[in-house]
Amino acid sequence: MEQIFLSVEYNGRRLNVWREDVHNYTRFFVTPLCVLDTSSVKCIQDKYSYENPNVFSFYIQLWDADAAGIVQLALKQKGIEVLPSDIIPLPMQMVRLSLNRNEKLSEITVDDRWRSYQGQPNGILFDLWIRNKDFCTEMVKDAKTDPETFLDRTKLYFEFTMFVGQEASRIINITGSTIMKSEFFAKLSNEYGDKNAGIVYLQSDDMNKLAREIYRNTAFHDQQTDNYITSKDENEIIKELLNEIKGENILSSQLKLDEWKSVFWNDIFSKPDLQTTYLNDILTFDADKNHFKYEETNDQNFIGDLETQYGKETVKSKQGKVGFIYGLIGGSASGSSETGSNENNVFINKTQIGNFTYFNKDELQNYLDIQKAMVKWTGEKFEPKELALQRINTKMMQTQGEIFYKRVITTKLATTQELPLQVGPKYMSNYSNSESPIFYEGKTQN
Repeated sequence: MEQIFLSVEYNGRRLNVWREDVHNYTRFFVTPLCVLDTSSVKCIQDKYSYENPNVFSFYIQLWDADAAGIVQLALKQKGIEVLPSDIIPLPMQMVRLSLNRNEKLSEITVDDRWRSYQGQPNGILFDLWIRNKDFCTEMVKDAKTDPETFLDRTKLYFEFTMFVGQEASRIINITGSTIMKSEFFAKLSNEYGDKNAGIVYLQSDDMNKLAREIYRNTAFHDQQTDNYITSKDENEIIKELLNEIKGENILSSQLKLDEWKSVFWNDIFSKPDLQTTYLNDILTFDADKNHFKYEETNDQNFIGDLETQYGKETVKSKQGKVGFIYGLIGGSASGSSETGSNENNVFINKTQIGNFTYFNKDELQNYLDIQKAMVKWTGEKFEPKELALQRINTKMMQTQGEIFYKRVITTKLATTQELPLQVGPKYMSNYSNSESPIFYEGKTQN
């Protein structure tokens, strides 16, 4: 398919057509339509995602029967009889969505992972992750009422790969300077790394995330070739990379108090050392009565310190969410008092004796379990629950000349193409009775 056989006008745009003759069988491949289906646009809540709960969902129409019919008519005018079933979109192997903008949109994140197109559906569902729910709703309105401006501003592109049948290789070379392109690594190094030694502690899931992001940033910035690496090879590379960068295994019980500052935690308010300090500050255990005495002043002071450090609005926005235990067990004592989120419907009985408030130990423990607090009661004090961590040295990693090197052999070379999303046609072309040619002669492609 090195030569465009002809081009066809279709609903105000031009579609290129390629001819392929293999084993006495002729097929015609056509540029995919890449039309944003505005009727499918909606904003949904992904209850299975903590980091990206707001999803801007929509279909991209890649092909339809009308396009096949127009190409069939154009071929007929050239004296070629062909069935519509032999007129299909380009043989795309992998597809994904991208934002063709220089700056990064703070409100919009694209799932830029490649996905298979082997099923060859006429339409594909894509998602954008939106940070703010109201902004997601506003995007839906913009896409439906003014899709031209919406696509012009967002600059959404449809990318796809095609095999051209040539053997090729790809070199993955990760160095100390390469890993700094990873935003996650930079965050670990700048915000969590020990200032002198650069030590950071990670759980296994976060180590996997780090390895995957380092690889993807390396693959994205690698300009040697645009060869496609299969998912199987990609996962194997990430696994090998993980073995190279993971450090010493260590249990959280081995950490000193000041070393907890170097433990990465996705949600700072769920961090075990912070929760442990909080509970030990506001609760005193009475073994004879099997309950905790609550220190309201300490609670208020602790919340004040959190608001000073992280911002009052940030702390307020976290209240009521699973994992946020601060300030939720306080308040006036009047029988039972609801604490935690409404979803959990958690109650802790409070007992008022004089000027002091008390909590039943078992009910408090149940509350902490439901809140998924990473703390445990030892009988004398609260301690962080045991965690398996991996210790890495971010400073040493940045100075290494070569961290990982691998040459991957690909059996087929894939070329990557990029097309902007189109709006739906404002009118439908009708060439059924046309006697004039509706095509343009093809030309050789470089």
